[in-house]
Amino acid sequence: MQLKQIKKWPSELIKAFERAVKLAKEVDEMKSKQKYCLAAVGLRNDGTMVYAQNGGGCCAIKNRHPFQSHAEARLTKKLDVDSIVFVARVKKKNYESGNAKPCANCEGFMRAKGISRVYYTTDDSWSFIEFKK
Repeated sequence: MQLKQIKKWPSELIKAFERAVKLAKEVDEMKSKQKYCLAAVGLRNDGTMVYAQNGGGCCAIKNRHPFQSHAEARLTKKLDVDSIVFVARVKKKNYESGNAKPCANCEGFMRAKGISRVYYTTDDSWSFIEFKK
């Protein structure tokens, strides 16, 4: 991914991406079999930024609920109504962005919490979901 392309992203999405790159490097140093890192940044109404990252993955541990492992779901607990969420996936192999579109469960958690919009990385750019009220 070209730096010029990343500069067009929303600044909070860049922060989420940078955090995910940092996590990817840490995971790489631990020789983990995990192929990517996912980080989420939330912007609350009072301007406070809160962070979360994937925690073990619900696919890796049988019967683990996404609320315990997905960054978006973990972040939702820290947010208030009308907050904005930014999610970035970084591939461990080359530190490029990957598709970070929230799963259906996480979308449901965010919709129920009253999150207004979610920005996320794709394989070559970014996109967003706007939750209607």
